[in-house]
Amino acid sequence: MNETTQKRKSIEQKSIGVVYITISFLLTINLLIYYFLFQYYMKENIKHQLRDTAIGISSIINADELIQLRTKIDESSEEYLKIKDILKKFKVADQNIREIYTMRKTDEKDIWEFIVDAEDKDSKELSHIGDLYDVSNNIEIKKFYYGTIADDDLVNDEWGTTISGYAPIKDNKGHVVGIVGVDIGTKTFAIYKFNMLYATLIILFVSLLATIFIIKKIVGYYTTPINQIIYAINKVKEGNLNYRVSIKTNDEFEDIGEALNSTADILINYQKMLEKSLKVEREQKESIFKVYKDVIYSVTQGKFNLINNEVMFEIVNEGVSYNEMEIESSEKVAEARYMMNSYLVKDNYTVQSKSHIALCVSEAATNVIKHANSGAMQIRQLKDYVRVLFKDKGQGMDFDKLPKMIFLNGFSTKLSMGYGFAIIYKFADKVYLSTSENGTIVVMDFLLQYRSNEEEGVYEV
Repeated sequence: MNETTQKRKSIEQKSIGVVYITISFLLTINLLIYYFLFQYYMKENIKHQLRDTAIGISSIINADELIQLRTKIDESSEEYLKIKDILKKFKVADQNIREIYTMRKTDEKDIWEFIVDAEDKDSKELSHIGDLYDVSNNIEIKKFYYGTIADDDLVNDEWGTTISGYAPIKDNKGHVVGIVGVDIGTKTFAIYKFNMLYATLIILFVSLLATIFIIKKIVGYYTTPINQIIYAINKVKEGNLNYRVSIKTNDEFEDIGEALNSTADILINYQKMLEKSLKVEREQKESIFKVYKDVIYSVTQGKFNLINNEVMFEIVNEGVSYNEMEIESSEKVAEARYMMNSYLVKDNYTVQSKSHIALCVSEAATNVIKHANSGAMQIRQLKDYVRVLFKDKGQGMDFDKLPKMIFLNGFSTKLSMGYGFAIIYKFADKVYLSTSENGTIVVMDFLLQYRSNEEEGVYEV
C-alpha cells in the first residue's frame, strides 16, 4: 500500500462505514418497534392469563357458600376454609401470582369489601371479611359485571403496584354475588420485561454481527474491481506498462478496465516511438560529435580534443592532485589565478609562460561564473606537465557554436566581450573538452619546459 492510499480512506472503508451506520440505524428502529410491540403483546398475554386464572377460580367457587360469609367470625367456618383452600391451591400452582382474593360490592358507592383472601392467617397482607377497598380509581374492576376483565396497566394502591385480572362469581340465577381478583406484582412484570429486553438485545447483537459480515462481503465484492483498477494504475505509474487488469463484471468497471488496458497499449507504442526517436537523435548527436571531434582534432593537429565522458574520467584522474578550490563568484577568479601562480613558482616556467597560464586560468574561471554560476578548479601534477581542470554543472555547450568559441577571438555565447576558448587554445599545450546537459569539463595541459623556439606575446595578468 503506497503513502497516498495510507493517507486516505478507501472507497470500501467509506462504503462499509456508511452502510453500517444506515443498517444499524434501521435495525435499531425496527428492534425498538419490535420491543414496544412485544411489550404490548406481553402485557396482553399477561392480562389473558390473569383473566383465564380468574375465570378458572370463579367457576369452582360455590356462590351460595360465598354469600354466607358476612363477618370476621365466619373466617373459621367450613365455607370460608373451603374457598380459601381453592385460592391457595391456585396461588401455589402459579409462582407468578402475588395475590388471589374475592370481593363484593357494598351499599356505599365505589366501596367494596374483601371476603376470602389466599394469604396465610399470620400474614400482615391478609385481608379479612369486611375490609373495605375504594375502587373509585380502578375503572377496570367496575366493569366486571359485563364480563371477565384485566387492568390495562399497573395499578398503585396500599398493597403496592400490581396488574390484576377479575372474573365475576354468579349464583344459579346468573346474578353476580362477588368477584375473584388475581394480582401479579411488579417483580414478575419486571422479569417479563427484562427477559424481553435481554432477548431484544441478543437479537440486536446477532443481527448486527450478521449484518456486518454480509455487508463486508457485499461491499468487498463490489469494491474489488476498484482495488484492481487502483493496483493497475499504480503498476503503470511504476513503469510496468505490461501489466493488464482483468475485470469481468459486465458493467462500467469492466469498461474502465478495458480502457486502462488500451491506455497501457498506447503508452507502450508511444514509449517505443519515443525510444526510437531518442535513438535517432542520439545517433545524430554521436555522428555530429564524431565529425566535430575528428575535424577539430585534425585542424588543431591534436592540440584540442573533444572527448566523451568515459575518456574524460580517465584524464581527470591522471597524475597527483596538488590543490583545488570552489569557484562560485567573480572574486574567486583572482584566487584561482593566485593558486595557479603559487604552483608555478616551484617549476621551470618563464615569466611569459606564467603570464600565459595565468591568463588561461582567469579566462576559464570567468567562463565558469558566466555560464554556470559555479564550479571547481583543480591542479594536478603529471610527469612532464601540469594539468588544470575546470568543472561546472551548467547546461553544456552548443556544438554548433563550438568552432567559433575555439578559433574566433572575442566570440562569446553571452552578451559580453572575451577571448574564450581562443585564448585557452592559443596558450595551452593541449586542451580536452567534455560537455553535455549535465555540465562541462575543460582540461588544460602546460609543459614544464616552455618551448622557447615559439614566439608568443606577453599578456598582462
